[in-house]
Amino acid sequence: MKHLIIVAGVIILGGCATPKPYLQESQYKSIAQLFTAVHKCVVNGHMSPETGALGKRYIAANLSNYQFDMQKFANEAQIMSSSGSVEPAQGDCNSIAMEIAGRKNQIDQQNQEAQQAAQAWQNYESNRPKQTYCNQIGTQTLCNTY
Repeated sequence: MKHLIIVAGVIILGGCATPKPYLQESQYKSIAQLFTAVHKCVVNGHMSPETGALGKRYIAANLSNYQFDMQKFANEAQIMSSSGSVEPAQGDCNSIAMEIAGRKNQIDQQNQEAQQAAQAWQNYESNRPKQTYCNQIGTQTLCNTY
């Protein structure tokens, strides 16, 4: 289970890569193991459904960074779930939940910073000095503000 916790941090905190690499066999197993562990943590009452859903969303987002066979991944997760090879303890679930919460905090912080940058730009645009130029052509007056 210690390996699962380390993998959880790497998968949940994983970033984007271009072009998309192929998912390796070992990655199918480790990501399916984490996916199954999150599900079992929720089913066993060791993790809230909200945290589990968020964790599964982060896992899916990480998977979208790769080219992979969805059916193969689903089969791998099903095998792990039905075989009982993944049985996370309360401590494992707490560690996974902590990784999920950390990722959520990181995303929230990035969103807040982006919102603040957008607000600063909007404030700059609305408060900067403006110059209006008008031209009269016959009976028409055309004005532009910069």
